[in-house]
Amino acid sequence: MKRSTFCLAVFLAGLSPLASSAAEAKPSLLIVYFLPSDVENPFPEHVERLDRIFTHVQEFYADEMERLGYGPLTYDLERDDEANLVVHIVRGTQTTNEYDRGSRDVGSRMVEQTKASLADEGISVDGRVLVLVAPLLVPDDKETLKEVGPYMGGGNHVGGTAWIFDHPRLDTSFLTSKEPGGFYKRPVSWGRFNTTYIGGTAHELGHAFGLPHVKQAGDEAARGTALMGSGNFTYGEQLRGEGKGSFLTKTSANILAGCRAFVGPLDGSNDGASASLESMVSTFADGELNVVGKFKAPHDLVGISVYHDCAEPAGDYDALGYYSDVDEEGHFGFVASELKPGDWQLRMLCRHRSGDVSRLKFDYSVDDTGTPDLKPLQR
Repeated sequence: MKRSTFCLAVFLAGLSPLASSAAEAKPSLLIVYFLPSDVENPFPEHVERLDRIFTHVQEFYADEMERLGYGPLTYDLERDDEANLVVHIVRGTQTTNEYDRGSRDVGSRMVEQTKASLADEGISVDGRVLVLVAPLLVPDDKETLKEVGPYMGGGNHVGGTAWIFDHPRLDTSFLTSKEPGGFYKRPVSWGRFNTTYIGGTAHELGHAFGLPHVKQAGDEAARGTALMGSGNFTYGEQLRGEGKGSFLTKTSANILAGCRAFVGPLDGSNDGASASLESMVSTFADGELNVVGKFKAPHDLVGISVYHDCAEPAGDYDALGYYSDVDEEGHFGFVASELKPGDWQLRMLCRHRSGDVSRLKFDYSVDDTGTPDLKPLQR
C-alpha cells in the first residue's frame, strides 16, 4: 500500500463514477470480488471475513459522524434474504500480472471489465460506490508479500470506486493480535497487518466518498491520527494498546454529510453547483491566520472544509484541516495555525445542500520569520 497509490485519488475521481440518474433510495455499497483470469476462486471464507471488515468500518464511520454531531450516518451494506453480505464475483479478462499497478490505466480497466460483467446480470454501477476487492496481495520470491494491483480510491458526493486487497488472514478478529506472522514492508504482527489493510479499506472508501487527504490539526490532534491522513496505518491500534487509533476530522464529516452513500439522494445532486465570494479578510497575529468572509447571495452553502497545505513536503497528506459553518447571510470564519516558512495553498471545499462541493483555492507564502503574505488572501 504505497503512499504514491493514495495520491492517485484525485486523478481517479475522474475515472470512477460515475455520474448517475437519481436513485430512489440510499444506495448500498456495491462490493465485487474481482478475480484475475489465472485465479480460480476467492480466498477462503471471503464473504464472512468481508462482512466483518465492512461492518467494522461501517460502525467506525457511524460512531465518528455521531460524535461530530451529524447523527450515526454511515453507508449501507447489501444483504440477501438470510442477512449474508452480498459479494458479486467478477472474473477479469487478464492475468494477475496484467493488473500491475504500474500500468496507468489498470484501475479503469478493472472498472470497465466489472461494469460489463455486472451489466450482463442487470446491475448498474452508476450512482453507487463500487468496491473492487482483489487477491492482488501475493507472496513473492523473498517469502514476503508484494502489492501487485492498485490500492486506491476516488469519487465524489454521487458515487466512486475503491480498489482494495483481500488476504486469507485479513479479518477484524486479528486486530487485537500481537502474534508475529504479518508483513507490511517488514515483518509485523497480524494485528499490525490488519490495521494497515483494514485501515486502508476505510481510507480508500473515504476517497470513494469524495474525501481528500487531511492531517489532524488543532484540538483534534489529541484524538489520534486522521483517517484521511495517515490513519490507514493506525486504524484499530488502540485495541492492542499501541496508540490512539484513527478518527474522522470535522472536514471529512462535513463532506460525508452530503454524500449519497450516507444520506441518500439530495435535490439537485447531479446539477452542479458553484460558490462565489463577496469578500474575504485575513489577518495574522500570535502565530495564527484568521480568515473571515462572506459569500454572495443567494447561496445554499452548509459548511466549509478547509485544507491548509504547505508545498513541503510534497503531496497533500500534511494538509491541515479546519472547518467553518456558513450562516444564512453567507458569513464564515476559521483560524489556521502551525504556519512555517514556505509556499502554501489554502483550499476551501464548500458543501452545498445538494451535497455537491465547490472548490476555491488561494496560493500564498510565509517568509523566514513565519509571517504570511496576506495579499493573496484578501477579497
